[in-house]
Amino acid sequence: MRSGTTKLIIGIVVVAVAAALVWNFAPRSRSARTLDFTTYETTWQHRVDGLLKGRQSAPSSCWTLGGTGQYLPGFGSVESYCWTSRSGHQLNFRFVKITTSGQKELLYMPESSDWKLQYGFCVVHLSGPWWQLASGVQHCPAGFTPVPPRTK
Repeated sequence: MRSGTTKLIIGIVVVAVAAALVWNFAPRSRSARTLDFTTYETTWQHRVDGLLKGRQSAPSSCWTLGGTGQYLPGFGSVESYCWTSRSGHQLNFRFVKITTSGQKELLYMPESSDWKLQYGFCVVHLSGPWWQLASGVQHCPAGFTPVPPRTK
């Protein structure tokens, strides 16, 4: 009887350890960490409005801010920013930051249908015209939608 009880306990321990190992090492989606648009939306809008007033007439343009970069509350250090204008669409504006896990962007896009133009990114709608983009469509964070790279 003791031998049977010991074998049962050893069997339960082995199954529990195996389950713990599978849980620890099983591939899972990265958890989504979205930007806090509720707190910072007014600040972001003010920054976009100011930058768009000073823009040139070029349909699309980007600026790299270098190592000093500007700080955008709720986003962090901005390494570059871009605007994109497509015929028949409203102007889009991006704040860009490069992180160790890839590129992170805050996108101001008044036309929600344009999110499909964000080829090669993972996207999540924050609120109104605000979207968050992350690089790496093969492994998007939970809650983000992958937009496959553009094919010719």
